Amino acid sequence: MAAAWRRILNERPIPPRRLQHDGRTPIDVVARIVWEHDGEDRISTRAIDWVGRDVLVEISDPRWQTKGVWLDASDIRRR
Repeated sequence: MAAAWRRILNERPIPPRRLQHDGRTPIDVVARIVWEHDGEDRISTRAIDWVGRDVLVEISDPRWQTKGVWLDASDIRRR
């Protein structure tokens, strides 16, 4: 399965754990994802944490190895 993995080119660095929050109320959003090799996607998802301008969104895609990705707020739009 690792052969199918792609980088997300607009991924932000993971903020320090001490700045992250558990248990936030998720917010329905549309996220802009820029895939290595595959180009741009817009996905309906949920924002589950945020630190400053960095937003953690859920992602369920076989190209991505974790359940979430940090993006800049400019790549997120509320639904």
